[in-house]
Amino acid sequence: MINANVAVAKSQQFNRNCWLESAERKLSGKILDVAATGVREYSISFKDLIIGAENLEEAGEMLTFLCKSLTKAGYTHKITPNGTLIITW
Repeated sequence: MINANVAVAKSQQFNRNCWLESAERKLSGKILDVAATGVREYSISFKDLIIGAENLEEAGEMLTFLCKSLTKAGYTHKITPNGTLIITW
């Protein structure tokens, strides 16, 4: 029998992957819409991207994965003091 910790880790990994795929699709669509108007940045409240996080650790983890994804795709990003994520290309 597998250990319960292994099962928990497996389900968390699945949920994390689903969240990241959903966030990437959402951002990609919005970025394409904005880029089609000639604008080279998109702003969104980072709070909208961590929906579903159960605690600060999960929220931080979500933002870390998103940071890596945006950087890998060639975007730059910053968060303003009021909590707005600005993605530029």
